Amino acid sequence: MDLITPLLIFGARLCDVSLGTLRTIAVVRGKTVNAWIFGLLEILIWLMAISRVLTTLQTNVLNLVAYAIGFATGNVVGIMIERRLAMGNEVIRVISRSKGAEIARVLRKMGQGVTEFEGKGKDGPVTMLYIIAARTDVPEVLKRTREVDPECITILADVKTTSLRIRSFTAPTGWRAVVKKK
Repeated sequence: MDLITPLLIFGARLCDVSLGTLRTIAVVRGKTVNAWIFGLLEILIWLMAISRVLTTLQTNVLNLVAYAIGFATGNVVGIMIERRLAMGNEVIRVISRSKGAEIARVLRKMGQGVTEFEGKGKDGPVTMLYIIAARTDVPEVLKRTREVDPECITILADVKTTSLRIRSFTAPTGWRAVVKKK
């Protein structure tokens, strides 16, 4: 029994579906060139995989199973890649009953921009903080926020575009450090 062909089909689907996930993200974020490149690579790989499955459909069901498993696994891998790349920005809204000014001070000291608003909550006055952060910085911003006020409310939302260029306050690592130097 030939196991190389099903493995190649699985690998091709893993790659093309992962690229499809990245292409979709690029489309949503308005990254035209990235979406074009991802789309081109995705369809080329898909055509190779589907042609092999269709030509052997009657004789090798294992190819079909590998195709399906590659699709499912590619979705998971695509999501993992997107999380790892952490492209784009997030809006973080923080609502604090008593420590909003202190949270803002801590975040500003880290180099993070913060806008403060005074508001009225169900139980009285609150401070609302509005933060636009690079997605790579969000875990650290949330950690510091919770250290100051464990009772605060945080709301996260994805940002499609912003007129402000957001720079990460964390040092780039891995391939990002190399790309930044160029």
